Amino acid sequence: MNPPTDAPPRPRAVIVLFHPDDAAVAAVAARSDEGLAPVVVVNAIAPSQAEMLRKLDVEVIENADNVGLARAFNQGLERVFASGSAYAILFDQDSRPPIGMALTLAGIADAFQAAGGQLACIGPVPVDRKRPNARTTARHERDTPSGVPDAESVRTIISSGMVIPQAAYAAVGGMWDDLFIDQIDHEWCFRARAVGLTVLLATTVTMPHDMGDAGFTLFGRYKPIHRSPIRHFYIVRNTLWLARCSFIPRGWRIVEMAKLVLRGPSYVFFSRSRRATVTALIRAIAAGLRSLPPKLCLPVA
Repeated sequence: MNPPTDAPPRPRAVIVLFHPDDAAVAAVAARSDEGLAPVVVVNAIAPSQAEMLRKLDVEVIENADNVGLARAFNQGLERVFASGSAYAILFDQDSRPPIGMALTLAGIADAFQAAGGQLACIGPVPVDRKRPNARTTARHERDTPSGVPDAESVRTIISSGMVIPQAAYAAVGGMWDDLFIDQIDHEWCFRARAVGLTVLLATTVTMPHDMGDAGFTLFGRYKPIHRSPIRHFYIVRNTLWLARCSFIPRGWRIVEMAKLVLRGPSYVFFSRSRRATVTALIRAIAAGLRSLPPKLCLPVA
C-alpha cells in the first residue's frame, strides 16, 4: 500500500556491512522491502554473503579495504543526498529495526521542523539484543521536552537508527573520518549542537541493537562491553581526542575521562586477549595525547 500523500518523505537507508552474517544481509533485504531504497556500503564481505547481496534491489558501494564506519556512513550519506532524498537513516549491521520505524522517526522530524525546530537528527531508544529488558540509553538531567509528542531533546544519540535531514548534513558536514568507529555519534551530535541544531530521542520508539560483545551488571544496571582489543584502542584514543575538542561540553569531557580510569581495567579483565588489550591501551593513550589530526576539531584553549 502506498503511504498517504501527507505522509512524511520516506528516508533512504545507509547500511554499512563488515563481514556480515546471513542475518545481517536479511536485514538489508527487509529495509529494501520496506521501501527505504538502501545504499549498502561494504567494508568487507564473504563471497556467500556478497552473492546474497547481489540478488537484492539495493545500491552497493564496495570498498577495497575497511575504511571504517565513519567514512562508510559518509559515502552513503553523500550518495543518498545526491539522489535528492530529504532524509537519510543510518544503520550498522548490529541493528534490527522494526518495520515502520524509519517512517515514524521521519514523521516526528517533520513535525518538529514544521513547528520551527532546527533539527540535527532523531533516533530511537536502543535496546540491547542480548538483554532486551535492559534499556541502555543514558538519560541525562538535561533531557528536555522538544515541543512535539514522543520526543525529547538530548545531548547525543547512537549513529545506528539516526535519521539526518539533508539540511542538517549540509550545515554540519559528515562524520569525522579519523575516528574510524567509536565516538563518531557523540562527536557529530555535539558538533551539530554547536551550530544550534537539536538532537532528538524518540522516547516511544525502540530498536533492538547488539551493544557490545558481552555485558555485566554493576549496581543493578546492565553495562554492555566490547572484548576486542581493536575496539579498546579506538574507544580510548577517540575519547582522548574528543576531550581535547573545544565544541565538546566540558562536563562530558570530565565524565568521560573519569570513566576511562574505570574502563581500562575492565577492558583488560573482559578482553579476548589481555596482552593485546594492554598494548592497545598504551598505543591509544600515546595516540590520543599526540597532536589532533583534523581541522574539524579545534583544540581546547
